[in-house]
Amino acid sequence: MDSIIFVKQKDIFTVREAADYLTVCPKTVYKLIRQKELDAAKFGRNYKITADSLSRYISKNMVG
Repeated sequence: MDSIIFVKQKDIFTVREAADYLTVCPKTVYKLIRQKELDAAKFGRNYKITADSLSRYISKNMVG
């Protein structure tokens, strides 16, 4: 059975917001996007990350 990870009541996050949520620095979020570990959409020069993408990343990296 898949566990469900609940992300804040927000649909779309900026890189900084995603970094704050994951308690990492924005550079780490950019690295995860580049390595295709975290799905993101690019609008102009800015990335947007969906709550679903964050939930999948967290689920995939759960320990235990």
